[in-house]
Amino acid sequence: MLKLLIALDSDDDVDTDMSTKLAQWVTTRNISKNATRFLLSILSPHFPSLSRDPHTLLNTPMQLPIRNLKGGGQYCHMGLASGLCTAVNAESCDLQHLELQINIDGLPLFKSSGTCLWPIMALIKNMPSKDPFIVGLYYGQEKPGDAAEILSEFVSEACRLIADGIIINHTHYTVDIHSFVCDAPARFHKGD
Repeated sequence: MLKLLIALDSDDDVDTDMSTKLAQWVTTRNISKNATRFLLSILSPHFPSLSRDPHTLLNTPMQLPIRNLKGGGQYCHMGLASGLCTAVNAESCDLQHLELQINIDGLPLFKSSGTCLWPIMALIKNMPSKDPFIVGLYYGQEKPGDAAEILSEFVSEACRLIADGIIINHTHYTVDIHSFVCDAPARFHKGD
């Protein structure tokens, strides 16, 4: 079988097909970037034109899309699901249910101007290490004018995750929102 794969490697169409099928497999099975990188390192001697980097294989954008808002300012959605995947992959625990704490609060960038950032942050409340991650980020010259415009992508994604859960490394996790923390400085302490 391996000899057949090596013989087929000389055909560029086969490499493209192999890359496409491998990328689909990684995406549909929620294979971690580390596992993908390891698999690519095994396959690369037999498929020299196959990328060794998971980001290249998956055509991961190096820049996230930034959306100009009608009310002024800009918003970039990093994603709740991608943050959950990273957090769960970094932790070794026996959870089947993820309880999220969401924090939304603004912070001024400079004393001399009204420029500010409003991150939407999340952490998995029932995970031993409570490391927050950014879900989305608003940037503008003043406070956001329309909360619905900023929160629309987050709300859509959160509703989908609550309804369907998420599969990470072949494990199905249910997702719930434990709490929202707003209008106060974010306080993420271990042991909360």
